Amino acid sequence: MAQPLDGHHETILFQGPLSIDPINELSILVSQQKYEDAFTTTIRRGDMSLLSWLCYKVNLQWVLTIDPLPFSQVVLLHLLRQLRYCININSAQKFVWMTDVANAIIPTDPSIAVYVRPIYNEIYAILNNPRNLPTITGAELESFRLLMQVITSTLGSHV
Repeated sequence: MAQPLDGHHETILFQGPLSIDPINELSILVSQQKYEDAFTTTIRRGDMSLLSWLCYKVNLQWVLTIDPLPFSQVVLLHLLRQLRYCININSAQKFVWMTDVANAIIPTDPSIAVYVRPIYNEIYAILNNPRNLPTITGAELESFRLLMQVITSTLGSHV
């Protein structure tokens, strides 16, 4: 289950009952281009396989290029935090998604500013611990390095 950043964000991410058929519900939201709602619903469920399915379904890399961005900074930060779970499963793709999400996050945004450093520190610690990661080779290594660069750059300059 996604953890709230504070009371205000808790009401944003944790209101209403969860659907019995999440794939159908998410497919409808995606077809309506309600990406914020789709990701909020998925983050609420805390189901990593469902989150991965949704990231593929919407082509997360493409959605993050839409202007204006169809996600609030709160949802982006929660998404980044959720993607760090089970980092050793489908690592290469998660590194790419996490990098794209981290690049879309505005660390100084007042709605998330106080939470960015602790969450980025968490992610940095996970990525810096070899026991949390599979053997990284080839394209995974490049994606991993890029993600680490984004995380350390944010920690060093924006927060």
